[in-house]
Amino acid sequence: MYHYNTPDSIWKRIDKTGGPDVCWPWLGARLKKMGYGQTHWRGRTVYAHRMVYELTYGKIPDGLNVLHKCDNPSCCNPSHLFLGTNTDNVVDKMVKGRMSQSKLTKEQAEMIRTRYLAGGITQRELAKEFAIDQAIISGIVQGKRWKHY
Repeated sequence: MYHYNTPDSIWKRIDKTGGPDVCWPWLGARLKKMGYGQTHWRGRTVYAHRMVYELTYGKIPDGLNVLHKCDNPSCCNPSHLFLGTNTDNVVDKMVKGRMSQSKLTKEQAEMIRTRYLAGGITQRELAKEFAIDQAIISGIVQGKRWKHY
Protein backbone atom coordinates (compact mmCIF):
# COMPACT_ATOMS: atom_id res chain seq x y z
CA MET A 1 0.00 0.00 0.00
CA TYR A 2 1.34 3.44 -0.96
CA HIS A 3 2.02 5.92 1.84
CA TYR A 4 0.82 9.46 1.16
CA ASN A 5 2.75 12.25 2.84
CA THR A 6 1.04 15.10 4.60
CA PRO A 7 2.56 18.47 5.52
CA ASP A 8 2.91 17.19 9.11
CA SER A 9 4.80 14.07 8.00
CA ILE A 10 7.16 16.25 5.93
CA TRP A 11 7.93 18.59 8.86
CA LYS A 12 8.54 15.60 11.19
CA ARG A 13 11.46 14.50 8.99
CA ILE A 14 13.37 17.76 9.47
CA ASP A 15 15.77 18.36 12.38
CA LYS A 16 14.86 21.82 13.70
CA THR A 17 16.54 21.36 17.10
CA GLY A 18 19.37 23.84 16.43
CA GLY A 19 17.03 26.81 16.38
CA PRO A 20 15.68 29.15 13.72
CA ASP A 21 19.00 30.40 12.32
CA VAL A 22 20.89 27.15 11.64
CA CYS A 23 20.48 24.59 8.88
CA TRP A 24 17.61 22.16 9.34
CA PRO A 25 18.79 18.89 7.79
CA TRP A 26 16.38 16.51 6.10
CA LEU A 27 16.25 13.25 8.07
CA GLY A 28 14.62 11.14 5.36
CA ALA A 29 16.05 9.71 2.15
CA ARG A 30 18.74 11.67 0.32
CA LEU A 31 20.29 11.51 -3.12
CA LYS A 32 23.65 9.87 -2.52
CA LYS A 33 25.74 11.94 -4.92
CA MET A 34 24.19 15.37 -4.38
CA GLY A 35 22.86 15.15 -0.82
CA TYR A 36 19.42 16.62 -1.53
CA GLY A 37 16.58 15.25 0.57
CA GLN A 38 13.83 13.57 -1.37
CA THR A 39 10.28 12.56 -0.56
CA HIS A 40 7.05 11.62 -2.27
CA TRP A 41 4.29 14.14 -2.76
CA ARG A 42 1.07 13.58 -4.68
CA GLY A 43 2.46 10.57 -6.53
CA ARG A 44 5.80 12.15 -7.49
CA THR A 45 9.30 12.06 -6.07
CA VAL A 46 10.32 15.63 -5.16
CA TYR A 47 13.24 17.37 -3.47
CA ALA A 48 12.48 17.99 0.20
CA HIS A 49 13.69 21.61 0.14
CA ARG A 50 11.32 22.40 -2.74
CA MET A 51 8.46 20.82 -0.81
CA VAL A 52 9.31 22.88 2.28
CA TYR A 53 9.50 26.05 0.19
CA GLU A 54 6.02 25.40 -1.19
CA LEU A 55 4.59 24.55 2.23
CA THR A 56 6.02 27.80 3.61
CA TYR A 57 5.73 30.33 0.78
CA GLY A 58 3.35 28.82 -1.78
CA LYS A 59 3.70 27.49 -5.30
CA ILE A 60 7.09 27.81 -7.02
CA PRO A 61 6.64 29.74 -10.27
CA ASP A 62 7.43 27.83 -13.45
CA GLY A 63 11.05 28.11 -14.52
CA LEU A 64 12.41 28.91 -11.06
CA ASN A 65 14.58 26.80 -8.78
CA VAL A 66 14.77 26.76 -5.00
CA LEU A 67 18.35 27.68 -4.05
CA HIS A 68 20.17 27.48 -0.71
CA LYS A 69 21.80 30.53 0.89
CA CYS A 70 23.70 28.11 3.13
CA ASP A 71 24.91 25.81 0.31
CA ASN A 72 23.77 22.79 2.34
CA PRO A 73 21.75 20.56 -0.02
CA SER A 74 19.96 18.74 2.81
CA CYS A 75 18.90 21.98 4.53
CA CYS A 76 15.15 22.58 4.75
CA ASN A 77 15.15 25.76 6.82
CA PRO A 78 12.77 28.06 4.90
CA SER A 79 14.85 31.12 5.85
CA HIS A 80 17.81 29.56 3.99
CA LEU A 81 15.85 29.04 0.77
CA PHE A 82 15.25 31.48 -2.07
CA LEU A 83 14.03 31.41 -5.64
CA GLY A 84 16.32 31.83 -8.62
CA THR A 85 16.70 31.02 -12.29
CA ASN A 86 19.12 28.46 -13.70
CA THR A 87 21.49 31.33 -14.47
CA ASP A 88 21.24 32.58 -10.88
CA ASN A 89 22.13 29.09 -9.69
CA VAL A 90 25.15 28.79 -12.00
CA VAL A 91 26.42 32.25 -11.08
CA ASP A 92 25.94 31.51 -7.37
CA LYS A 93 27.92 28.25 -7.70
CA MET A 94 30.68 29.89 -9.72
CA VAL A 95 31.27 32.80 -7.37
CA LYS A 96 31.19 30.51 -4.34
CA GLY A 97 33.73 28.19 -6.02
CA ARG A 98 31.42 25.18 -6.13
CA MET A 99 31.66 24.39 -9.83
CA SER A 100 34.14 21.80 -11.01
CA GLN A 101 34.87 23.93 -14.08
CA SER A 102 36.61 27.26 -13.91
CA LYS A 103 36.31 28.79 -10.43
CA LEU A 104 36.20 32.48 -9.73
CA THR A 105 37.53 33.97 -6.57
CA LYS A 106 35.79 36.89 -4.90
CA GLU A 107 38.65 39.08 -6.12
CA GLN A 108 38.16 37.95 -9.73
CA ALA A 109 34.43 38.64 -9.53
CA GLU A 110 35.15 42.13 -8.14
CA MET A 111 37.68 42.71 -10.93
CA ILE A 112 35.16 41.65 -13.59
CA ARG A 113 32.53 44.02 -12.25
CA THR A 114 34.98 46.93 -11.88
CA ARG A 115 36.41 46.49 -15.40
CA TYR A 116 33.01 46.20 -17.01
CA LEU A 117 31.59 49.23 -15.21
CA ALA A 118 34.67 51.28 -16.13
CA GLY A 119 33.81 50.69 -19.79
CA GLY A 120 35.87 49.66 -22.78
CA ILE A 121 35.23 45.91 -22.46
CA THR A 122 32.16 43.84 -23.20
CA GLN A 123 30.66 41.04 -21.15
CA ARG A 124 31.44 38.66 -24.02
CA GLU A 125 35.13 39.68 -23.94
CA LEU A 126 35.29 39.19 -20.17
CA ALA A 127 33.62 35.79 -20.50
CA LYS A 128 36.24 34.72 -23.02
CA GLU A 129 39.10 36.04 -20.87
CA PHE A 130 37.89 34.20 -17.75
CA ALA A 131 36.70 31.12 -19.70
CA ILE A 132 33.17 31.30 -18.27
CA ASP A 133 29.71 31.77 -19.68
CA GLN A 134 28.57 35.30 -20.50
CA ALA A 135 25.49 34.76 -18.29
CA ILE A 136 27.81 34.47 -15.30
CA ILE A 137 29.50 37.75 -16.23
CA SER A 138 26.04 39.34 -16.51
CA GLY A 139 25.11 38.17 -13.01
CA ILE A 140 28.37 39.54 -11.62
CA VAL A 141 28.11 42.97 -13.21
CA GLN A 142 24.46 43.31 -12.17
CA GLY A 143 25.33 42.42 -8.57
CA LYS A 144 22.47 39.93 -8.34
CA ARG A 145 24.05 37.72 -5.68
CA TRP A 146 26.93 39.78 -4.36
CA LYS A 147 25.48 42.79 -2.61
CA HIS A 148 28.87 43.60 -1.06
CA TYR A 149 30.33 44.71 -4.42
